[in-house]
Parts: sequence; structure tokens; C-alpha cells
Amino acid sequence: MFSPDGTGRSAARDAVFIEEHTQTAFFGFKQPLRVRTIVTPTHRLTVFEGSDQGELYDLSADSQELTNLWDEPRASGLKLDLLQQLTQLLIQHTDLSPSPTRLA
Repeated sequence: MFSPDGTGRSAARDAVFIEEHTQTAFFGFKQPLRVRTIVTPTHRLTVFEGSDQGELYDLSADSQELTNLWDEPRASGLKLDLLQQLTQLLIQHTDLSPSPTRLA
């Protein structure tokens, strides 16, 4: 079991970060999908490359994800908060390889 603190316990997470890349276009998209998603215990937010549309669901009130709140004015603060969390996760998971070398 992975434990970053060496205790043998897995670390608790505030959210799950999902990256998805498809090989073919589907769901009405003209190109393969590149998607970023954040899932918290209470919400899911998904952003699609090249689109102003997204998905935002309240998993507590809508566990089957039937009502997309992305364009709902009442959800704008929540959307902003989740987008900020997603941005931080993107920064944290940026691939830093190959490591730069110093030329003397």
C-alpha cells in the first residue's frame, strides 16, 4: 500500500483528478476527446478541450448526474471553486521530465 508519510496508511484525498484522451471522436465531437475532471465527495466537474461547454453535477442531490449545472447562475461560485481546485491539481501533476541540465 502506498503511503507518502511512511505510516502504511493511504493518504486521504479531497478530490480525484482524471485525465482522459480518446483515440476517436464520439458523443457528437469532431475530434478525439481530451478531458479533465475533478471529482469531490459531493461534486463532479468536467472540462473539454476546445469547448466552452462543460459538466458540473451535484452528486449529493443528483447521484445519477441527470442535471448539468454548468450554465446555472446559482452554481457559478461552486464552478469557480472547482475550476480553481482543478487548476491546482493540473499544476501539481505536471510532468517535469526530462529534468533540465545546467551548462557550465
